[in-house]
Amino acid sequence: MKQQELLDYLKNAKRNTLWKRYTKDGQVVISENTVSTITDDYVELAYLNSKVPLLLEVDPSVRLEPGCLIRQQVKLSKRCIVMMGAVINIGAEIGEDTMIDMGAVIGARAIIKDRCHIGANAVIAGCLEPLCATPVLIEDDVLIGANATILEGITIGKGAIVGAGSVVLQDVEAYSTVVGVPAVMIHPETPGKWELTKDLR
Repeated sequence: MKQQELLDYLKNAKRNTLWKRYTKDGQVVISENTVSTITDDYVELAYLNSKVPLLLEVDPSVRLEPGCLIRQQVKLSKRCIVMMGAVINIGAEIGEDTMIDMGAVIGARAIIKDRCHIGANAVIAGCLEPLCATPVLIEDDVLIGANATILEGITIGKGAIVGAGSVVLQDVEAYSTVVGVPAVMIHPETPGKWELTKDLR
């Protein structure tokens, strides 16, 4: 999604507060009005004065594990997986068969293509504030290791591997392996060094 489109969306979005009321007969009643406390029911504040609530509808093939947070205006492609505690911000795009592992943070407008694995607690920088013209682009078949950080505007080429804990400050060539802080190449083009586990999809 283009930056100006997102900025316009946020500027014009109405602030909303949402309450969830869990009744004793097992129903969940959602209300935008203040819900008074009722002794027999459980009342929960879902969000307060939010302009961008959480995503509510996805393709049936998408798997979202408990505790992940995905905002509206995010594109989730077929068979992608978002694990517990992962956060995906407005305008991000996640490709087919891509897994976003536990605790990973995907910033606004980040583009992650098909068959990637974004490791636990990795951070893919957003591109909304401060204003940034070029979002992060992660091409097909990329492996991002746990706790890695990809800064704004970086492109990770097809089939590349980013080692755990690395901080990527510049573009990464296709099929190369980079590690370290800052990340440096340790293996140039060597296709097929990793593959996803289809049974997990």
